Amino acid sequence: MMSIRRSHRPGSATALAVIAVLAVLVSTPSAAEAAGKRIVGLGDSYASGVGTRTYYAESGSCQRSPYAYPVVDAARVGATLSFRACSGATTPRS
Repeated sequence: MMSIRRSHRPGSATALAVIAVLAVLVSTPSAAEAAGKRIVGLGDSYASGVGTRTYYAESGSCQRSPYAYPVVDAARVGATLSFRACSGATTPRS
């Protein structure tokens, strides 16, 4: 009977997970690094946050939400946000 040899080391999955987490932590800017940075939120209903049922009054038909990902991401990294996403936004065909 032949023995089966596994090339997978028991700790290798854990090591890869640790490396992945470290890569994310290293690549995520701290609040100090984000100071002076600006995020521009562009896009259609997905970027504006349609579906959250909470919208800024001044956004009108664009339905911009304080729970939209550009708002959340800008707050997370401490960046200034220029929120221009608009529900139903389209681009002209050329």
